[in-house]
Amino acid sequence: MLDLITLSSMYSVGGMLLLRKIFVTSAYFGFACLFTAVSLGFFEKLSRIDLAMIFLNLSAAIVLWFAPDNYTFKLTTSRFGLVLLLNAFHIGYKIFHSYSKILFGFSFFFVLTVAFDAFILLFNVKFKLLSNFGVVSLFFGFSYNLVLEYREMMVQATVSHMRSLVDPLTGAYNRGILVETAFNEKDCFVYLDLNSFKQINDTYGHEVGDKILILLVNTIRAKIKQNDIVVRMGGDEFLVIVRDCDPVSVKKLFDEALAEFQNSHELKPTFSYGIKRFEGSYQQTLRAVDTEMYRMKAEFKRS
Repeated sequence: MLDLITLSSMYSVGGMLLLRKIFVTSAYFGFACLFTAVSLGFFEKLSRIDLAMIFLNLSAAIVLWFAPDNYTFKLTTSRFGLVLLLNAFHIGYKIFHSYSKILFGFSFFFVLTVAFDAFILLFNVKFKLLSNFGVVSLFFGFSYNLVLEYREMMVQATVSHMRSLVDPLTGAYNRGILVETAFNEKDCFVYLDLNSFKQINDTYGHEVGDKILILLVNTIRAKIKQNDIVVRMGGDEFLVIVRDCDPVSVKKLFDEALAEFQNSHELKPTFSYGIKRFEGSYQQTLRAVDTEMYRMKAEFKRS
């Protein structure tokens, strides 16, 4: 591009030389940065060859910057075509071993253009330089690769976050979901607790107790809507948020769930529960519905 600019179009010969130095030396500084980024980004370390190539490019940039005139600068630039050729081979080697199939295609085109330009500079062949197209290709390659990596990181973060909110035994949510969920006055909170669960664990073992907990969650999920929420509050205590439903209908639903749960296992397990509409905050509603649940549990013990 600079060869197309005539000296007469510049204010001075020194201005042309300064412009050449800025453009060309920045390319060698760019190669040094590129080797550093690729090595640390994909391999997390700089090898001896990486350090040698970085030093070589920085040295070339410094030497070119101290060229006294345009003729010397152009002659030195041509001789440094060998450095460009080494850069092309080293970039190709690094990208080939990066195991990024998407980045490899863009980078391979960049390597070809750099090698082509190095050949032109070394042998002073009258062809147009193509590395500018290669730089654009490499830019799009890295950009596309970064977008894919960012998307993958976001998916992994979302999956990890969702796993952190789910109880691994029963598949119900844990308490963390309550902080992230919005409630309204049409929602009903149902707090339930298994009756005599400690006795079941002590008599038949925790494996049987775990199966009953899983059976309880599955029984409730079969009765409620898809957007309703089942939360394991701890041990054998669960909270169910039933969306857009009145307490009378919720009580009928959980009476049916209790009967089905009791008849689904040979130990005839039961649970006590309380029902309250959401009011104020989920903490206030939780305290109120917990009190209702203990009233039913007291009646169960008396019976």
